[in-house]
Amino acid sequence: MLLCLRDGLRSGDVFVPGSRRYAAPASNLYTPVQGQAKRIEFGCGSPEVSLLVRL
Repeated sequence: MLLCLRDGLRSGDVFVPGSRRYAAPASNLYTPVQGQAKRIEFGCGSPEVSLLVRL
């Protein structure tokens, strides 16, 4: 059983809440509001640039 758990952690099939290494990948993503704030912070938050990025 421990070998299966180890393999699951390594493959990304098993996540550990609160862990940096084995956290769910989606927990590292920005929300749309956070993403817009970061785009403005980095100087590419104008609507024109956002449209270009999507194309």
